[in-house]
Amino acid sequence: MSREPLPADETALLVSLSATSLFGMPEDYVFDCVTNIGAQLFNAPVCSLALADGEKSCFNSCVEMDIREAFRNSALGGNAVADRESTVIEDTLQDERWLTDRLGRVAPQIRFFVRHPIRGLGGAALGTLYILDFKARAFPPEQQRLLHEFVFLIELSFFARGITTVQKALGAKLDLARHESLVDPLLRIWNRGAIKAIIDEQHKRALETLLPFSILMVDIDHFKKVNDHHGHIAGDAVLKAVTGVLLASMREDDELGRYGGEEFIAILPNTNAIDAEVLARRVKESVCDLKVQTLAGLIGCTVSIGVAEWAPTRPESLQALVHRADEALLSAKQCGRNRVHVSRPAA
Repeated sequence: MSREPLPADETALLVSLSATSLFGMPEDYVFDCVTNIGAQLFNAPVCSLALADGEKSCFNSCVEMDIREAFRNSALGGNAVADRESTVIEDTLQDERWLTDRLGRVAPQIRFFVRHPIRGLGGAALGTLYILDFKARAFPPEQQRLLHEFVFLIELSFFARGITTVQKALGAKLDLARHESLVDPLLRIWNRGAIKAIIDEQHKRALETLLPFSILMVDIDHFKKVNDHHGHIAGDAVLKAVTGVLLASMREDDELGRYGGEEFIAILPNTNAIDAEVLARRVKESVCDLKVQTLAGLIGCTVSIGVAEWAPTRPESLQALVHRADEALLSAKQCGRNRVHVSRPAA
């Protein structure tokens, strides 16, 4: 067979093949099934399935022939994209194209040669199916029809693989985008919408398990003065520093979110008011020790914290719980700030 030109629609080939994530993958059960069935279906000693990239054909599966790679513009590698229909040579010794090819001098000599392109989405060819024999033989119309049907099933298999791969990639991108939509861009903690959803889930879980949980409402004292006197860049530095203290003080299962401009909310699962108050006071003292380095110099700050517990002995709505925490925070600020106040539910 004479050498054939490489295809013009190279990009379509590579994109389609990439979507299936098949090229270069090791031999696996699916490809072995294809070639084993093909060899038995056509009673041929050789059946191979080759996937093509920009430079070569990779024989992912090959029955009865030790071939792994062949240049795509050689006779055996073939030009799958250039093929529009099956190429059938019933006797290579009677075909001028084959006689001029180097493969005509390779032992054992191939006498019967069939190839058919495997196409993906958009019609781009992904590779080629080969049926070979070492003796000349006829390939009647019923076998040609059977070959087209067999190739159709192979293409369906590739399509299913491609869909799975694309879905995984798209799912990962959507997961990342969704995560980013729930994260505060400056502080890299949950934003208001996300933390509200997490509180709601925690409340539902508490109703089912009858286990307590607590929330902390944390507000940076006199934060507006920081922005007014030192600028927003310094204010951002203070926000990040306080966030760092909160995260360092929290446990593995706790959740932290930015509830407002300089206000945070922390969710403490399986935690009663006594333990929540201990954690809150530790946070308050750690923030007191902060000296935030900014372009305006070192800046200190304090926080006020309101604490509220949801108790299974006194179940209440989520709105009531958040309201109590907010009221405790307001009380801490009204009493001079830099304080922790705990809300006690009504008897």
